[in-house]
Parts: sequence; C-alpha cells; structure tokens
Amino acid sequence: MEADSRRLPSGKDLISDLPDDILHHILVRLSSTAAAARTSVLSSRWRHIWASMPELYLACDDKAMPVSTPDTIDAALGGCSAPTLRRIEIELCRANFDLQRLAPWLQFASQRLVGSLYLSMFDSSLSRPKESSYWGLVLPLCERATDIKISADWYRLMLRPPESGSFAALTDLNICDLHMDGRELERLVSLQCPCLRKLSVFGHLVAPCDVSITSESIKHLRYHVSDTTKLDICTSELTKISVNMAKEAYIAAPKLEKLIWRDYPYDPSRHKFLVTGRHLRRLWVNLSSTLLMSKFDSIDELRLSLFIREGATGYMNFQKNMDKLPTCQTLWLSVCGYHRITPSIFYLLERCSHIRKLKLQLVSTPPSQIMNPCRASSKCPCHLQGNNTVDNITFDSLKELEIWSFNGSVKHEELVLLLLSRCNAEILKRVDITACFYRVPASNTRVCRRIRRKCSKNTKVEFHVYAQGGRIPFYI
Repeated sequence: MEADSRRLPSGKDLISDLPDDILHHILVRLSSTAAAARTSVLSSRWRHIWASMPELYLACDDKAMPVSTPDTIDAALGGCSAPTLRRIEIELCRANFDLQRLAPWLQFASQRLVGSLYLSMFDSSLSRPKESSYWGLVLPLCERATDIKISADWYRLMLRPPESGSFAALTDLNICDLHMDGRELERLVSLQCPCLRKLSVFGHLVAPCDVSITSESIKHLRYHVSDTTKLDICTSELTKISVNMAKEAYIAAPKLEKLIWRDYPYDPSRHKFLVTGRHLRRLWVNLSSTLLMSKFDSIDELRLSLFIREGATGYMNFQKNMDKLPTCQTLWLSVCGYHRITPSIFYLLERCSHIRKLKLQLVSTPPSQIMNPCRASSKCPCHLQGNNTVDNITFDSLKELEIWSFNGSVKHEELVLLLLSRCNAEILKRVDITACFYRVPASNTRVCRRIRRKCSKNTKVEFHVYAQGGRIPFYI
C-alpha cells in the first residue's frame, strides 16, 4: 500500500517539470546536439529545449549519408535560439560539399560565441583545386571567443584572419594543418590577440617568409610551420616553447622554463636564445639537437630521444654528443638505432648517475627486424665496451625507476635486472614497469616475479599493461 501511494499519477513526468537550465545541464552531456534534439520524442515539453542549449556540438554521423551533414548543420544553426553560446564545435569528415558553406557557420560563431570554437575538417573527398591555387577560409572577428581551434587536412586550405579588429577575449589559439600567409600570421598573433596565453601553430606558409612574434601575454608557444626562413620571438612572459622547421630562430624569453626542440637540427650559429637563464624545468631534445644542452647548467627534467645511426662513426658521434650532460633530477630516456642498447644506455647513465628519477622507454623491435644491425665483427665501440662501464656506475640517489614498453624478452629482463643491481636498495622507493602487450603470457608473469624478487621490501613495485581504458595495473 505504501509503495502504491508513492506512484505518480498516470502520465505525470517530473523530469519535464525541471527548469530549463537543469535540462540544459543534462542535455549537454549527450554525445552531440543531434542526440539532444532526439530527446524531443520523450516529451512535447522537450521539443525545443535543445535549441536554447548553451553549447552546440555538430558532428558528422557515420550512420547518415555524409552529404547530409552540411544541411544538418545549417538546420541546427538556424534553429538555435540561444542568444549566446559558450561552446560551438563543428566536426566534418568525408564531406563532399562546397567549402563556401563554412562562411555563414563562422559568421554565426562570431555573433553568438562567448567561449570556445572548435572546427575540425578531415578525410575530405571534395574536388581539390589546382596546385597553384588555395581556397581561402576567412576567420571572422570573434571578439568574445576565449578559445579557438581550427584543424584540417584538406589540400591547400588557407586560413585568412580579419584585416582589422581584435580578438579581445582570446586566450588560446590552435591552428593545425592549414596554410597561412606569414604577414597575416604575424598580424593575427602580435596585434590582434592582446590577451593570448597559449598559441599552437602546425602547418605551412604559402611562401617562404620570415615570421616575427611579439607578445606581452603568451606563456605557451608551439610553432611547427614549414617554409619559415627566420623566426623572431620576443615574449616577456613565455615559459614553454616548442619549435620545429625554422631555418633560423632568435628567441628572447627571459622566463623560459620548458623547451622542446625535436625533429629539426639545432645549429648554434642559426638558432639563438637571448635573455634566457641557465636553468630549465624541462628540456626535450633528440640527437641532432643535443648541442642545445650546453646552453643550460641544470635541468629539472631532461628528456632525450636518441636514434643512433649505423656504423662505428654513428656510435662515436653519439658518444661525443653525450660526453657532457647538464645536471638533472629526472632523466627520461629513449634510445634506439642499429647498436647494442644496453651499452648505449649505460654509457649515457654513467654521465648522470646522480639522478633521482629515471624514465626509460625501451624499444620493442627485435634485432632480427632491424635492418643492418651492428655486428661484433664491425669493431664498433658498442661491442668493445666491457663490463667495467657498468661496474663503475652506482645510482646512490635514484628513488624512482620507470620502464616503458617492456616486452618481457631476455634482453629487456637482463637490462632491468642490471639497472636494479646498480641501485641503492635503501634509497630506491618505487619501480613501475609498463608492458607493451595487452594479454600477459605466463612467461612474462614469471619475468615480472623475478624482477620483483630483485627489489627490496622497502621498494614499491608496480606492473601495468595497456588496455582499451588506458594503463591498468597488472597483478602477479
């Protein structure tokens, strides 16, 4: 009887009695605006709720004909009744349509947006223009936008910023896989975005050009733009920078803390750092940019991604570049190439044995699959190094050891056990090994047990594997 008395009258719907702002809070958590609109079948009260939502997410639907996507977006924007929107996200894939239809969508964003704009365009099957021409995508002035991200892998699509005006509220700008004019890029970043804090530009210049970026607000900068003949950066607040593909660079950043210089050789005569300190919180370089390490006396976290080229000359160049390393607390190391990995790793570790944390990214490719591997008959130094190199190393300060891409092979097990044998058992507090396999065979379980037995009781030993949900613990 008591349960019956709590039943709602026939047809009563308490959810529909909720205020609009609470319904919006529920609907924005659905996968897309289209999914929110489909909730109108639940109640006539819900029929137009989606139109006043503060966020729009308009994505291509694999279940629908791709050609219908632009019409769906047109209808959604036309039916939107919200005076302002805190987020607009438009995602296009395999869409065969006239690119001029993008213009009214961006104009809509310029009028309503008070937050984030994301425009993604991928896997186009549209008719591409001739190689000598570009299709211009004009970005209208969005004075109230705080975050803009535009990415596309469409052939020769050129982003054109407005000729005047200010993106007064913009703090984050991300441009990916687009062409730009160097002068227009300068104007957009240096003059039209006075509050910009994060800038990420991946793409191409329409013609080789010098680019100058001057800002009193930018703190994080990623610049990977081809055909940049010279890059000038003058940023008083910059703390983090990643640069690639600049033939020359002059960087003035007195507050620089984190620097990434990978995939492009560093040349001290063409790449200059001005007014920077001698200490960094993080530096990430590869073998072609190791000369950059000499600019700094100490680094909290040093990340080295090293590919050692074939032949004795390749290995000796590696030794030369690694002969003197800056003082660091954490070393994140990845070594691969044609040579024996264990001697290569210990040659480097001998020069920074006072680190407190070591992150080691192992290579899972078996030697049989490496073309032209270094052989003992070659008299390469990687074969001539004896056990004395290892015997001279003691990690008296190492507290944490992380091993990534562990495959359970004999070589990997020997390397890990050798590292542990050189650690101070009283100091080492944590060992974390992440395997590169999804299913753990019994043989690897036995390997993990042997590694655990090598550690003292004072050391916390953890094993992880990768699954669909990410990195998960593996218990033995």
